[in-house]
Amino acid sequence: MVEVTLGTSTPDLLLLNYEGDAPACNPFAGTTETPNPEAWAVPLAVFTATVDAVNQGEVKPGAELKVAEFGGMVDGTDCVVPGSSPLKEDETGLQFLATYLVAPASILGVYARGFTK
Repeated sequence: MVEVTLGTSTPDLLLLNYEGDAPACNPFAGTTETPNPEAWAVPLAVFTATVDAVNQGEVKPGAELKVAEFGGMVDGTDCVVPGSSPLKEDETGLQFLATYLVAPASILGVYARGFTK
Protein backbone atom coordinates (compact mmCIF):
# COMPACT_ATOMS: atom_id res chain seq x y z
CA MET A 1 0.00 0.00 0.00
CA VAL A 2 1.83 3.04 -1.29
CA GLU A 3 1.20 6.63 -2.26
CA VAL A 4 2.53 7.21 -5.75
CA THR A 5 2.66 9.89 -8.40
CA LEU A 6 2.08 8.45 -11.85
CA GLY A 7 4.30 9.41 -14.74
CA THR A 8 3.94 8.51 -18.38
CA SER A 9 2.16 5.40 -19.53
CA THR A 10 2.95 3.04 -22.38
CA PRO A 11 0.66 0.46 -23.96
CA ASP A 12 1.50 -3.21 -23.52
CA LEU A 13 -0.16 -6.60 -23.90
CA LEU A 14 -0.51 -9.35 -21.32
CA LEU A 15 0.07 -12.55 -23.29
CA LEU A 16 -1.23 -15.86 -22.06
CA ASN A 17 1.26 -18.64 -21.36
CA TYR A 18 0.46 -21.86 -23.21
CA GLU A 19 3.11 -24.04 -21.58
CA GLY A 20 2.60 -27.35 -19.85
CA ASP A 21 0.52 -30.41 -20.53
CA ALA A 22 -2.31 -29.86 -18.06
CA PRO A 23 -5.54 -28.86 -19.86
CA ALA A 24 -6.59 -26.75 -16.86
CA CYS A 25 -3.53 -24.53 -17.44
CA ASN A 26 -3.14 -24.94 -21.18
CA PRO A 27 -6.35 -25.43 -23.17
CA PHE A 28 -4.28 -26.55 -26.18
CA ALA A 29 -2.56 -29.40 -24.29
CA GLY A 30 -3.08 -32.72 -26.02
CA THR A 31 -4.31 -31.13 -29.26
CA THR A 32 -2.62 -30.51 -32.59
CA GLU A 33 -3.72 -26.86 -32.58
CA THR A 34 -1.08 -24.16 -32.33
CA PRO A 35 -2.02 -21.36 -29.94
CA ASN A 36 -1.81 -17.73 -31.00
CA PRO A 37 -1.04 -15.81 -27.77
CA GLU A 38 -1.94 -12.46 -29.35
CA ALA A 39 -5.46 -13.68 -30.15
CA TRP A 40 -6.24 -13.64 -26.41
CA ALA A 41 -3.91 -10.79 -25.40
CA VAL A 42 -5.18 -8.45 -22.68
CA PRO A 43 -4.41 -4.73 -23.18
CA LEU A 44 -2.49 -2.98 -20.42
CA ALA A 45 -1.43 0.57 -19.67
CA VAL A 46 1.94 0.49 -17.87
CA PHE A 47 2.76 3.60 -15.86
CA THR A 48 6.08 4.70 -14.43
CA ALA A 49 5.27 5.65 -10.83
CA THR A 50 7.35 7.38 -8.16
CA VAL A 51 6.72 6.23 -4.59
CA ASP A 52 5.93 9.24 -2.38
CA ALA A 53 5.09 7.38 0.85
CA VAL A 54 4.83 3.78 2.05
CA ASN A 55 2.00 2.63 4.31
CA GLN A 56 2.79 -1.07 4.04
CA GLY A 57 5.37 -3.00 2.07
CA GLU A 58 9.10 -3.13 1.45
CA VAL A 59 9.51 -0.44 -1.20
CA LYS A 60 11.16 2.83 -0.14
CA PRO A 61 10.00 6.41 -0.79
CA GLY A 62 11.61 7.76 -3.95
CA ALA A 63 11.67 4.36 -5.64
CA GLU A 64 10.37 4.06 -9.17
CA LEU A 65 7.86 1.31 -10.00
CA LYS A 66 6.15 0.11 -13.13
CA VAL A 67 2.41 -0.14 -12.45
CA ALA A 68 0.09 -1.91 -14.89
CA GLU A 69 -3.67 -1.68 -15.16
CA PHE A 70 -6.09 -3.39 -17.52
CA GLY A 71 -7.05 -1.25 -20.48
CA GLY A 72 -5.23 1.29 -22.61
CA MET A 73 -4.73 1.91 -26.30
CA VAL A 74 -4.47 -1.00 -28.75
CA ASP A 75 -4.18 -0.26 -32.46
CA GLY A 76 -5.86 3.12 -31.98
CA THR A 77 -8.72 1.72 -29.89
CA ASP A 78 -9.10 2.89 -26.28
CA CYS A 79 -9.87 -0.23 -24.24
CA VAL A 80 -11.60 0.56 -20.95
CA VAL A 81 -12.80 -1.86 -18.28
CA PRO A 82 -16.55 -1.12 -17.86
CA GLY A 83 -17.27 0.65 -14.58
CA SER A 84 -13.63 1.37 -13.83
CA SER A 85 -11.93 4.71 -13.41
CA PRO A 86 -8.68 4.49 -15.39
CA LEU A 87 -5.46 5.87 -13.91
CA LYS A 88 -4.19 9.14 -15.34
CA GLU A 89 -0.71 10.51 -15.89
CA ASP A 90 0.42 13.00 -13.18
CA GLU A 91 -2.22 11.62 -10.78
CA THR A 92 -1.19 11.16 -7.14
CA GLY A 93 -2.93 8.70 -4.88
CA LEU A 94 -2.91 5.71 -2.60
CA GLN A 95 -2.54 2.43 -4.50
CA PHE A 96 -3.03 -1.14 -3.34
CA LEU A 97 -0.49 -3.06 -5.42
CA ALA A 98 0.65 -6.64 -5.88
CA THR A 99 4.24 -7.08 -7.02
CA TYR A 100 5.78 -9.80 -9.17
CA LEU A 101 9.30 -10.87 -10.13
CA VAL A 102 8.70 -10.91 -13.88
CA ALA A 103 5.94 -8.35 -14.44
CA PRO A 104 4.99 -4.81 -13.47
CA ALA A 105 3.15 -4.28 -10.20
CA SER A 106 -0.60 -4.49 -10.65
CA ILE A 107 -3.58 -3.03 -8.89
CA LEU A 108 -5.36 -5.38 -6.50
CA GLY A 109 -8.87 -5.61 -7.90
CA VAL A 110 -9.90 -3.49 -10.86
CA TYR A 111 -12.38 -1.49 -8.78
CA ALA A 112 -10.31 -1.32 -5.59
CA ARG A 113 -7.42 0.51 -7.19
CA GLY A 114 -6.98 3.11 -4.46
CA PHE A 115 -7.76 6.72 -3.77
CA THR A 116 -6.66 9.82 -5.63
CA LYS A 117 -5.86 13.20 -4.17
